Order: sequence, then structure tokens, then C-alpha cells
Amino acid sequence: MKSQSHSTRRKVVSGSAFLLAGLCLMAIGAVAAITVLPAPRADSTTETARPRMFHAVSEQFADERDVELVVVRAPSPTLSATAEGVITDFDCFPRYGLRSGTSPLAIDGEPKLALATEVPPWRNFVSGTRGNDVAALQRELKRLGYFPASPTSRYDLATKNAVAKLFERVTGRRLTANSLMMTSIIWLPTADTVVEKCEASVGARVSAGTPIASIRGAIHTVEMKAPPADIVPGKRELIVGDQVLVVNQSGAITDNAGLARFASSDQFRIFEESNGQSGLRAKYRLTEPKVVYSVPPSAILFSATGNACVVTADGQSARVSVVSSTLGRSLVEAATGIVWPEVQLEPSPESTCI
Repeated sequence: MKSQSHSTRRKVVSGSAFLLAGLCLMAIGAVAAITVLPAPRADSTTETARPRMFHAVSEQFADERDVELVVVRAPSPTLSATAEGVITDFDCFPRYGLRSGTSPLAIDGEPKLALATEVPPWRNFVSGTRGNDVAALQRELKRLGYFPASPTSRYDLATKNAVAKLFERVTGRRLTANSLMMTSIIWLPTADTVVEKCEASVGARVSAGTPIASIRGAIHTVEMKAPPADIVPGKRELIVGDQVLVVNQSGAITDNAGLARFASSDQFRIFEESNGQSGLRAKYRLTEPKVVYSVPPSAILFSATGNACVVTADGQSARVSVVSSTLGRSLVEAATGIVWPEVQLEPSPESTCI
């Protein structure tokens, strides 16, 4: 009986072991099946992937170009003495300037007043004299800070007082006469006139009309040596040092006010002092920068007629103008002024641009 009991227990244990082993194998098989079975595929006919979007950021674009300038001058004139006598003082040095509102010359001990006027003085200025030459004198006195009023084209008491104040400050002497005589003036074509060659020196005897210095011609035009190609259309300006200057359609400075401001810039002064060896560079840019958006080139569609478009998040085509394009980056301007924060990175082939 005891032997039979032991045999029965062995059979039960063996059966339980086989059952446990079988359960373990089934579990391992289930895990393996879960691991190797591929995930169910989405039905491409019922679900469309959302297009990749790009957030377009706006920026200011002035299409700024670095350019080299060329100064076109009028023929070099000659400064002449306006009185007869012996030169007793003459601040004349080649490549240095004679400045309006100073007294660089004295003849027989009488200092002469240098003035740069648009109209060269051709007669004495006496009380009541009228004309464009008087208006030009008044404008220069105003520029120098001695004539507060607007030009009247009449040599009146205010003009006489302005001349007297300037003459006394420059020469240390009082101008007692009510007139400004031609013999008291040296005419300069520009406010800062550069001397090319001194034709006379201290001790020389001169008469009215005797050449005393050859000077550099006045600036007629400032142009770009090589105008840049493919510029964005629009009104433009030149930046020369700290001066912002208006230009014409060809990018040149031609107006008198602009030329005067150009001549007063530090860059032009350095250019003159180096006798043109330093070169003259400037920035050429749009006066009013455009608002543009930076997008990848892949986001732009082109029509058969050359129109350009981007596609917005809702699939609508928006007309744009490509204003600049570099490797991996295009700047576009919204043709209709609409702001769209996101555009499709790669529009679908079904998208059209009209």
C-alpha cells in the first residue's frame, strides 16, 4: 500500500510539471507573436497626411548694396586777386582747403574775406542793391550763421549788419562802410575749396585779375562707378559716412544741397586729403524698406507665365513677388498685402498658381 501511494504521488507531480511547462511555452509564444506581427496599416484612401508647414517671419528689407563712388568735377578754375598791391599774407598750400567765412589773403595789409556764393560777385554791394547775387550772398551769410532771415535779394540793413559781424570776427577789424566792395572779397566756388597749386606767394605784387591759386573744380555730380545689377525697384538713397543723400533714378547725386552735404562728410574729407587714393565707398539702399517674408525656395510655386505663389495652411494660393533669393532662403513680398504666418513647405502637385 505504501509503495502504491508513492507511485501515485509521482504521477501527480509529473503531470503538474508537464502542465506548468506547457503553460510557459504558450505564454512565450503569445509574446513572440505580439512582437513580430506588424502594426496594422492605415488605409491611405481614407486618411491624408497633413502637409508640412513653415512659419514665415516678416522682416525689413532695404536691398542694401556696397558701391564705389566717382566724383565728377567742373573744370578747375583760378582764383584771382581783386585788388592791386603786395601780398602781405597768404595761407595757400597745395591740397589744403580755403574755407568760406575766413580771411586767407591780405594785400597791402588789408585782409580779404573769402566767400562761397552760388553767383560770383560781379559788382559792389551797396545799400539798396537788388539781384540774384545779393540773394546768393544772403544764403551764404545764413549758412555761416550771420543772417537769420530768409533771403530778400536786397542789400538792406540786416545784410549790412551780417557782413559787418562776419568781417569783424574774421579779421578783427570793423567794416565802417555801408557797402561790401569787390576789392574786399575773394570768391570761392565751394565752401571748402581745395588748392591744386599756389600761383603767388607773400611779397608778390599783384593787380586785380592776377591769378593767385589754381583750385580743384567744384563737384558737379557724384556717381556710382559700377551700378549694381538686379536691384529691387524703388526710390533709393546713398549713405556716405553719416550723411543720408537723395539720388536720382540712376543713383547719382546732382542737386546742390545734396552735393554740399556730401562734401561735408568725413569720408569725402579723407578722400580729398589722400588725393583720391583712399577710395570712396557708400551704401546704396531703398529709401523705404519693404516688408518681406523669409521662406525656403521649396515653398514657392511658379506659374507658366512666371507668377510666384505660396500655399497657405488652408490650401489657398497667395500671390507673392520674389525680391531676393540666396542658397536655401528666398525673400518674398505679399502681392496683396495679406499676412500669412504659415505656408506649406512643399506644396502638393495639385496646387496651382494663377
